[in-house]
Amino acid sequence: MTDAEEDKVRLDHEGRDVWLVRVPPSVARAWDKVDEEDAQLGKLRIYHAQEGDERPRITFHMAQEAVPINQALQITSDFNLQFIDGKPNMRIFSKGDAGVDFQGLVEHSFLMQPLRSEAYNEVVHKRVRQQTSKSRHTKEIDGWEIMRKQKKNRIVRMEDPANRNLETGEGGAAKRRKLDASEETKLRERIFELFSRKDTDGRRLTHWTLKDMKRELGFGDAAVRNVLRDICIYHRDGDYARTYELKAEFKSSIPL
Repeated sequence: MTDAEEDKVRLDHEGRDVWLVRVPPSVARAWDKVDEEDAQLGKLRIYHAQEGDERPRITFHMAQEAVPINQALQITSDFNLQFIDGKPNMRIFSKGDAGVDFQGLVEHSFLMQPLRSEAYNEVVHKRVRQQTSKSRHTKEIDGWEIMRKQKKNRIVRMEDPANRNLETGEGGAAKRRKLDASEETKLRERIFELFSRKDTDGRRLTHWTLKDMKRELGFGDAAVRNVLRDICIYHRDGDYARTYELKAEFKSSIPL
């Protein structure tokens, strides 16, 4: 192909309108692994607009063959297509071995968001567990066991576990204890649930104080702080002073 032929844009679809959809990264990665040419990626469903609605509801349902087997349990297959306001002034081009093709003028643009369902919630919970789980080894020891003499000839005696304080959200009368792995995982999932809540205007509650979280979770100060250190950042000043916000790598795990 000559340089002139390569620079030439074919206008076979000059009068065609197209839709532009912004897909989640997990969907884009799955589609990148589809090797079959002209493979069916899924189906659109367009519902009649309800009374009072300016636009119809549109959903997308991914074809099973478009999801690699090793990702089948980690990606949801049902999505809403949310209209992006404004008339897009964009044109779509594609480039292949035969050169550059004009594919059409963008009529509507959409944001693809997961369709809330039990299947989607299970995918989210599975993803959260994988991201936050830690390998742990637990060894049971006698609370009154005398530890071996240390290098400085000191003998350390452990306190009786029965007299240890357990940490709960009960305040000064509460007792303390270290959460085991399953309890910490449950606490993490409940914290993620707090950050998925919305206010009466439908806005995500992205910032929480420690006091409010302890009240909602029913756990004490140290237990909550230990988990927050792993998954949140703390704002010491500014508009959100003395509040916690999820780290960027965990925000994608929150249901929309």
